[in-house]
Amino acid sequence: NLDSVIPVRRGNPADERATLLYARVSSRGQKNDLSQQIEFLAARYPDTEIITDIGSGLNFKGKGLQTLLDRVLTNTCKLVVIAHKDRLCRFGFDVVSWICARQQNL
Repeated sequence: NLDSVIPVRRGNPADERATLLYARVSSRGQKNDLSQQIEFLAARYPDTEIITDIGSGLNFKGKGLQTLLDRVLTNTCKLVVIAHKDRLCRFGFDVVSWICARQQNL
């Protein structure tokens, strides 16, 4: 029985998990850039959830980023898509990427 050697997920919930698009800008004066990020991402991943933040990428206090991390840690998303890694966070991208990989949200 191969199932005892190679684990198989029957009824894989991953098929129902969301793809999350995340866009962030540092200030309200950059709303046009935020719109451009959203447009860029949504054109490539239509019919997905979009999470946004306006604020610093130097910490993890953004409501959108916290929502995204909650979704990753509760395994309710299958994919996180960003326009550029510094839009996710200025520092700590490798840690967030590692968490996503551990949760299989590559």
